[in-house]
Amino acid sequence: MGYKLDFKNLECCIVDDEPFIQRIVKSILTSLGVRDIRVANDGAGGYKLLQRKPADLIFVDWTMKPISGIDLVKKIRSSNDQNIADIPIIMLTAHSEREYVEQAVQAGANDYLVKPVSPKLLRQRIEGIFKNRLPLSEETGRAKPKTLLKNPSKTEDDDFFDISVKDE
Repeated sequence: MGYKLDFKNLECCIVDDEPFIQRIVKSILTSLGVRDIRVANDGAGGYKLLQRKPADLIFVDWTMKPISGIDLVKKIRSSNDQNIADIPIIMLTAHSEREYVEQAVQAGANDYLVKPVSPKLLRQRIEGIFKNRLPLSEETGRAKPKTLLKNPSKTEDDDFFDISVKDE
C-alpha cells in the first residue's frame, strides 16, 4: 500500500548548540509539516525535554557540552524508560569521518547525517526510519501508526521545499 508519513503528527526534538543549525533544521521540519518541534541547546537539556515528554524523533549534534551528542545517544539508549530508550535518533553533525559514524551506530543512532543537510535528504531519512518502525496495524506503542501514516490522495513535489531561516 502507498502509505506516507504524516509529518503533521510527528513530535521532534532538536539537540544542537548552534542556534543557526537549530533554525535550519526547525525550518526544514516545519516545511515538511511538523508542528511539534522542541529545541535544546545541549545534551543535558535535550534529555530533560525527553523526560518531560518523549518525542517521536530526535536530532542530535555530536559536539556539545556538558553532555556530548554521543553521550546523549548512549544515555537515551540505556534509559529505563522504554518511551525514551526507543526514540529514533538521527545524528546530525559536521563530523564525516568513518570512526564517528561507527561510534554513533554502536551507541544506538538510527541514522547519521553530515551537515549541511538538504531538505530532500532529511525527508527521505525520516521516512526511512518510520517505514521500518511503524507497523500498519492497530498496535499502539511509542510510534503511533494511525496518526503518523497516511494514504496520500495526491502526489507531492518532493524536490521543492519552502525554507525560511530568520533571526529570532
